Amino acid sequence: MKKKLNNSKVLISCMIIIVFAMCDKREKSANSKLANSLFSCPMDPQIISKTQGKCPICKMKLELKTNVEIQSISPSKQVLSSQKTIKISESDFSNNYILSGITAIAADRNKTVPAKFGGRIEKLYIKYNYKYISTGEKIMEIYSPELVSMQEEFLFLLKTKSDKNLILKSKQKLILSGISQNQVEEIERTGIVKNTITIYSPYSGFAIFNNQNIVSTPQSKQQSDGGMNMGNNETSEPNYLMATIAEGSYVNNRSTLFVVNDMKTKWIWISVPSENINEIELNMLVKLELKKGIKLNTNVSFIEKNTDYTTSKFSRIRVTVPDNENKILIDMPVNAEVLSNKKSEIRIPKQAVFFTGTSAIVWLKTGTLPNGNGVFSAKHILTGEISNNKVEILNGLKIGDEIATNAGLMVDSETIIN
Repeated sequence: MKKKLNNSKVLISCMIIIVFAMCDKREKSANSKLANSLFSCPMDPQIISKTQGKCPICKMKLELKTNVEIQSISPSKQVLSSQKTIKISESDFSNNYILSGITAIAADRNKTVPAKFGGRIEKLYIKYNYKYISTGEKIMEIYSPELVSMQEEFLFLLKTKSDKNLILKSKQKLILSGISQNQVEEIERTGIVKNTITIYSPYSGFAIFNNQNIVSTPQSKQQSDGGMNMGNNETSEPNYLMATIAEGSYVNNRSTLFVVNDMKTKWIWISVPSENINEIELNMLVKLELKKGIKLNTNVSFIEKNTDYTTSKFSRIRVTVPDNENKILIDMPVNAEVLSNKKSEIRIPKQAVFFTGTSAIVWLKTGTLPNGNGVFSAKHILTGEISNNKVEILNGLKIGDEIATNAGLMVDSETIIN
């Protein structure tokens, strides 16, 4: 009996040892498999690493790649091709950003003219947006029942020779409501109520109307021509935008009637890929090229970052340029070059680099055949960040090297010399 019990203990011990050995073998196999695995960035799949870490571009956590097929290209392989080439030159040593933008009104130079009373526009003297006006120039005439009542009250106090303090307060009320001192004195002198009040410009500059301040516009013939009498003598007017308000439009109390801007400076909004916006800094030098041969240098004055990359892939920066002679028009396209403060490295088109999974290669031209075709060899390089469809080359290329423009086509080429 004791002998059978001892045999059972031995058998159980052997089974436990076998189970532990199998688990240890599986664990070592899993660890070995993980050690041979690769990690890549879900946002930038060209970033592949043997260790788990963060993407150098977007800083996201690298994820384990499954079913990875690594394409290995030996440097000894050569390809015959008639493909065009890129020669590395001084111009490729740059971190500058070539961008595009558009001119706009410098909103910080806007001077608003508010409506101090509500009413209906009876007559409009400005026929175009961006029309130049002078200080004291007539802009419009507005009918306001409220002001008519205030004038009648003022004249009644004068006629009945009421208390001087009441007359003075009534007069001040008219002035505070938007009627000028001269207009009040004219009402007092003539004893006639003004049905419409003339609005004069307090500033010199270009008039800008905003249709958001308009309450409603009655359906009338005036709407068909913008509420303006466009006679034959007006056909020679400059090609400005039509004013967005018309005779018969209504304005609210305390809303903005119009804006005056002297246009001495302009804003330029420049679009920047959101992936590069963090590399732009305030006061970076910007070289601008506009139509009519206008070239200017300025600095980044404002950075508008887009935090929602799902709605737009672009952010914006703003620069301010002087324009005393008013040569820069609104909505004019602009070519811009933002000069980076970073140390310059070689940057080549992304298409010229082939990512194999564990490394990156370019096809370096090593010779030319009598028929004109080039002989190319695979050249392993060390890459950095990728932006504006350009790849930063940290090591492997130098000035004078000539590489194929499309590395992917070279890999697929059938004319390979082993």
